[in-house]
Amino acid sequence: MIANRMNLRVLGSTTAIAAVAAIGLAAQPVHAVDWGGVDTHSIFVFHPGQASWEWVLTPGDHRRRAVERFRDEGRNCQYCHRHEMDLLAVIATGDGDAPEPYPFDHRPGVVDLDVQASHDGERMYWRFSWDAQSDGGDPMDADHPARVTVFFASDAVREATRAGCWGACHDDQRGMESDTDALDLTMYLAASRTQITRSGGGENYRSDSELAELISDGHFLEYWQARLTADGGVLPVDGYILERRHESDSPAVEVELEEDGDRRVVTISRALAGDADTRIDLESGNTYHGGFALHEGGTKGRFHYVSMEYSFSIDSDQGDIAVMGQ
Repeated sequence: MIANRMNLRVLGSTTAIAAVAAIGLAAQPVHAVDWGGVDTHSIFVFHPGQASWEWVLTPGDHRRRAVERFRDEGRNCQYCHRHEMDLLAVIATGDGDAPEPYPFDHRPGVVDLDVQASHDGERMYWRFSWDAQSDGGDPMDADHPARVTVFFASDAVREATRAGCWGACHDDQRGMESDTDALDLTMYLAASRTQITRSGGGENYRSDSELAELISDGHFLEYWQARLTADGGVLPVDGYILERRHESDSPAVEVELEEDGDRRVVTISRALAGDADTRIDLESGNTYHGGFALHEGGTKGRFHYVSMEYSFSIDSDQGDIAVMGQ
């Protein structure tokens, strides 16, 4: 596939992350921000089950009226679901509208996530806080009790404006309904494929030159992640999603973890200026689109909690979240 100019690799190996932690980058303090003067947005994140992008667009799977609103009327997910926490909470039990063949009743279906964002003219900062959840004595990922992620894109990624990171969740990737085990697909965007069916896009990849053009046009999702470790540390992770999920060998983000009893508080930041083709320039006056994800209680893979789509605007109140300078 495309020869990446950032020397990125597919998510999986933790060798490079361990190297970063070993030289102390993960432990560096994030620059001072007066969080007391920054608005807090209380966002619920929920377990989505096997509800893929294709599922969302298919009448008979998703509620027909919801599909009409989404596909034909141009509505986004929040239009129907922002006040349906009770409906979304039961997906994890296997009794919700979205399919979940492997219920995990011992974990909550919804987690409250407090989100703040600011910048100092040079860096953007995201601060997340939430209550740690019990792993029920059976963590899927014993090495990482929690991970918190912010995804975002420019207007070029239309599905991000409509459904946040949901637009990168397809029916044939790992753990999803049409997963064949043979392909081992991660998150990807539909534009990276020449054909998409109800079962997903498979390996119908566009050419390297077409993928490079998509990157040049800003058609990718960037993500920043703080990955908590079992020994009380935290690791910085970042990358981008196009034909697959890529993880940077040298993260540009800095992370910081505070814990107060069962309350986790994580800050993630990076420079406003992107230093590579797949790192977005974050400019004053612009609006970006994406969402948030939380792996909590030792969950991994698709067994995470996700938000619906959220937009954020820098030095403007045009988005759901206003990222104002200090």
